[in-house]
Amino acid sequence: MKYNCIFVVGPTGSGKSAVALQIASKFNGEIINSDSMQIYKEYNIGTAKPTQSEMQIVKHHLYNIVSVKDEFSVSEYKELAINKFNEIKNNCLPIFVGGTGLYFTSLINDYNFATTDKDESLREELNSLATKMGNNYIHKMLEELDPEEAKKIPPENLKRVIRAIEICKLTGKSKTELLKENKNQQTNKNNILKPLIIGITWNRDELYQKINKRVDIMINNGLLNEAKDVFEHKDEYSNQFVLAIGYKEFFEYFNNEKTLENCTELLKQKSRNYAKRQLTWFNKMENVNWFNLSHQKIKDVLDFISNNINK
Repeated sequence: MKYNCIFVVGPTGSGKSAVALQIASKFNGEIINSDSMQIYKEYNIGTAKPTQSEMQIVKHHLYNIVSVKDEFSVSEYKELAINKFNEIKNNCLPIFVGGTGLYFTSLINDYNFATTDKDESLREELNSLATKMGNNYIHKMLEELDPEEAKKIPPENLKRVIRAIEICKLTGKSKTELLKENKNQQTNKNNILKPLIIGITWNRDELYQKINKRVDIMINNGLLNEAKDVFEHKDEYSNQFVLAIGYKEFFEYFNNEKTLENCTELLKQKSRNYAKRQLTWFNKMENVNWFNLSHQKIKDVLDFISNNINK
């Protein structure tokens, strides 16, 4: 199989961006973001974006492209990512890097997100009902229509709950069913992307230490200032952004309900749990070539790519 791009996947805090940077530097590559938090323009520390100096070493794409006030779907990401791949593939090696499993899955399986139609009247009706009866009432509606999707979306994320209900109403099928159909219908033969997939991980204890240390570094670099700004403007921002891991863990501190130490530990715990979920997701993906940097080196990754990328 001749590969035409590289995917760098793995849990949060594993150093994917650093690995991707070295790959890009050695193989004339350009980096395409596949992280759902790093698409946002306004915040850099809590989203763990590459630094400006890192972005100057090689070209980086699809970072800072969406306002935190706006919703952004997987289908929108897929379209932008494929367009960027087509734009740069003839001159350099596209390298997709990030921790958002659904972004990679949408590209690998070439999902056809045909459920982009909207029903504004239904949205208004459900929003009105939520105002009267509460978010949990709407969430229970989703549980009846699509139990699997309901498990993924908290009642607080009303926009996503309503969108999942809308998909059911418009298509007569749940989002879960549609994703399964897509997966069954698509074959990698027809996919323009032929990725060599690199997985980056560490031994569990070492990974958790790295995650904890990264949170401490973020706080030293000004994470609290970002979190306070998010807290003060959360009603203006999309739930998709506000409810993600990284900022909301400090809201109780700003409300004088918890200590800074407790909130910091909560962020570390949620980040570790998120890393578990990411590993579960990526372990289900086929053809991932895993490198454990607790006992392997980045040179092993580079040598593996040298031996495979042009075959």
